[in-house]
Amino acid sequence: MAGDSRTLHVTNLATEQEMTFAANPLSDSITVSSGGDSENVAAAEVSVLPEHGPGWIAIDPSGKFLYVVNHDSESVSVFAIDWRTGTLNAVVGSPVQAGTKPWSVEVDPDGAGLSVAHLEDTDISRFRIDRVNGVLTPE
Repeated sequence: MAGDSRTLHVTNLATEQEMTFAANPLSDSITVSSGGDSENVAAAEVSVLPEHGPGWIAIDPSGKFLYVVNHDSESVSVFAIDWRTGTLNAVVGSPVQAGTKPWSVEVDPDGAGLSVAHLEDTDISRFRIDRVNGVLTPE
């Protein structure tokens, strides 16, 4: 995995398939593109609406779920990643309210939890991740 807060380049170690996920705050969407040296699939946009302002993204260690902090609507959207089709599907119960002015999101190395840092506060919002379906539960 490589990238920054708004763009992640991920390689599925089991299939060696590559995907890029990019947050687009002006269009309230996530762009998903796949392909490597031998393949190149056109990018697709997935809306985060009714949420607004996707600004920080993270993927769980298993590569099954994408987590998106929506700055303007103060929430976290959760998507299941379909590596076969290169698509994202909203997870039931998503989005989840993240507290005031969420800024960044980080998935624990073991994939069991998620932390949301806030712009004007030192508090961290914590969520448990259901490893089967990606659902977030506040701790």
